[in-house]
Amino acid sequence: MSLEQKKAYMERAVTPVMAAVFRAYSPKTYANFSCKTCHGPAAAGDAFRMPNPALRMTLGDVQSALSPGAEPVAAFMVHDVDPAMTKLLGQSGTDPGRTHGCFRCHTLER
Repeated sequence: MSLEQKKAYMERAVTPVMAAVFRAYSPKTYANFSCKTCHGPAAAGDAFRMPNPALRMTLGDVQSALSPGAEPVAAFMVHDVDPAMTKLLGQSGTDPGRTHGCFRCHTLER
């Protein structure tokens, strides 16, 4: 897809679905869900680079997120956000080798 086609798909298909997913988790926090929620402030200038450099994670963060008793937001990302994005992007499912898609959005901090 061209950049314009990608932007149109994101506006038409991805944003409404993901806004609903995020608002179901925390209506107040995500009341103003927009491109910036995932892509960061650079989205205002059409810089939609992913993974987002502002969303940093370490491998330890991923291990914690996938462990029993993880923070609720981690479970939300693994069980709600990643599967929804996987489907919207036309992928075949979560591959544990991709750390449940964490680094599709989050930048690995070393």
